[in-house]
Amino acid sequence: SFGNFDAAIALLGGAIKDDPKIGEAWWRLANIYWLSGNLAKAKEVAAEGKRTAGYFDEQGGRAISQVLAATSSTPTLQ
Repeated sequence: SFGNFDAAIALLGGAIKDDPKIGEAWWRLANIYWLSGNLAKAKEVAAEGKRTAGYFDEQGGRAISQVLAATSSTPTLQ
């Protein structure tokens, strides 16, 4: 929320490294990349998270779907 994308990416990357089955870390990391303007990386992370985590709650599933369907580097809230 403060625009410190590097810190958020490091924190979430560490969480994924510790336990790649936690879906929330994947969708949040994908969203951070998207918010930072890196849609290609956001899609890469979302796809890998979808393959690896195996489970997302409703919010996480919606977030992953939005990233994968995105066509703009600037997200809009839905």
